[in-house]
Amino acid sequence: MGMTLKHLLVVLAVALPTIPAAAENFNAALPAQRKLPIAKVTSFDFGRLYVHTPERADLQRIANLWRQRRAWWTITVEGHGFVEGDEEASIALGEKRAQRVRSLLVKYGVDPRFVSAVGHSRATPGRYVEVTVDTCERCRR
Repeated sequence: MGMTLKHLLVVLAVALPTIPAAAENFNAALPAQRKLPIAKVTSFDFGRLYVHTPERADLQRIANLWRQRRAWWTITVEGHGFVEGDEEASIALGEKRAQRVRSLLVKYGVDPRFVSAVGHSRATPGRYVEVTVDTCERCRR
């Protein structure tokens, strides 16, 4: 037994100094996350939330691809609205548009835990919603 304990102590003394180096190498090998723009919904009528049929089909394709591609981690839906003279209304309209697109993605099969919606202000005016995906090779395994 004394000999076994001695061997164990020698193994620990040799192995412990190398563990932090191995952990650093493991972290360095992790792939960086990337944000990829995948769609831009532009068919909104002035002041409206309705998404027209051709872009609904695009959102359905995005949902199908999200289920197939494990590297696609989270989807961010950024809504842009513009209400002249009212910053808060612009943000609210952009957020409602983003929520509408998010709800369609969830309806088409994207897990709601992986989709976020954000509204933007008049600083980035427009009548569109931009859909981006964060990629990570090891995230949704």
